[in-house]
Amino acid sequence: MERFIKLLTDNSSWIIDRTLYYARIHGYDDFIASSDRSRKMTVFGLSQSIIAAIRKYGDIPGLYANEDYSKDPIVSFTITETSIHRTRGVEMDSFLCLLKLYKQSYTDLVHAHYDGEEKDYFSLLIQRVYDRFEIGITTEWTRLCLAEIEEVNKKLEQQQENFQQLFENSPDAIAMLDIKDRIIDINSAFEKLFGYSQEEIQDLCINDVIIPSQYIEDGLHLSDAVIDGSIVQTEAIRERKNGTQVYVSITGYPIYRNNVITGINVFYSDITKRKETEEKLLQLSFHDSLTGLYNRTFFEQQMKYFQENYQNKLAILVCDIDGLKITNDSFGHDMGDTLILAVSKVISRCLRTEDIFARIGGDEFAVFLPGEDSEGAKAVCNKIQEALVSYNAKTSGPSLNVSIGYASLDNVSTVNMTELFKIADNQMYHAKHLRNKRA
Repeated sequence: MERFIKLLTDNSSWIIDRTLYYARIHGYDDFIASSDRSRKMTVFGLSQSIIAAIRKYGDIPGLYANEDYSKDPIVSFTITETSIHRTRGVEMDSFLCLLKLYKQSYTDLVHAHYDGEEKDYFSLLIQRVYDRFEIGITTEWTRLCLAEIEEVNKKLEQQQENFQQLFENSPDAIAMLDIKDRIIDINSAFEKLFGYSQEEIQDLCINDVIIPSQYIEDGLHLSDAVIDGSIVQTEAIRERKNGTQVYVSITGYPIYRNNVITGINVFYSDITKRKETEEKLLQLSFHDSLTGLYNRTFFEQQMKYFQENYQNKLAILVCDIDGLKITNDSFGHDMGDTLILAVSKVISRCLRTEDIFARIGGDEFAVFLPGEDSEGAKAVCNKIQEALVSYNAKTSGPSLNVSIGYASLDNVSTVNMTELFKIADNQMYHAKHLRNKRA
């Protein structure tokens, strides 16, 4: 562990340069424009947090369901950074994406200095510490958001007498309904979001105006809950006048007159961008940042899925780029990344849409071939090698050489998937040995 700690403390500049490299690729202009001092402080804080995790746990930290990660002292630095960036107006998706660039840089550092089990161990350690960072950040960010919402709700209660002014000036779309869901009034934001004027929908049931037919039952349940006295908060799809659909956050409040519920105030907020951000975050969590392929996390989940749910023929390919370390050492990691991208594209063109292609290490790829037997897997291997030969004949850059191993079985339930992967992996190394021997 001490050697790893020294590696972290001695390579701050390397991590900064690596993160800058990724930032340029992904267009993080604010980070590129930030001061060298601030970047150094960030890397120092992240490295110290990783070291603190090592000191505290002595091993790879776990992830536990009932733990409050926002109170973990190891996460305190990133929590502080969260508050600072949030105050500056930085969105959570941008902050988490930047954190992932740092994580990739630390992982690259591990891959550059360790091999085999040590590389896997410290890569997983970095992953777990960053998992704790991300959970703590998300928890804290959510807490701050919920605190803001609660504060807004208190202000709304205090300003009940001035509701009309708030109603007209609110950035949220608001509809005032009677107890039968008929529209009494809407504000200008509602008109802008859904495209209806007050005159067009006055006295109409809101379910008939903006709720798609397949969601009307859900809309009725929400109305019933508010009429029963509940404050309802949910997210759902609603429909504009022009027929397009929009994802909205919905908050429904009962309207009281003399302690009797006489109607409903419904607030709609367009959260389409947030939903798109969530999709992007999901994409990042299961995809390799360099190639866009599935990553090792997704690959391992698929292994578990096939083990537990799949009852058919299955083949696995394991592919390893020959000489990538030499390329990195001789020409730099940019050239190495170029080779990785080229290999991923060549292999992708040889696969079917149902095949699952993942980058599972620095120079290693794996492919699931559902429904394929040994002959089918062999045919795909030959197809890939032929494609590489064709590529090398046309390129003016470095040649692509890939060692491939495969394994297959008739029924996944009859064998451990880990063992099947090992068979393919061993065959790949055997192929690499033969290639080196011929060379």
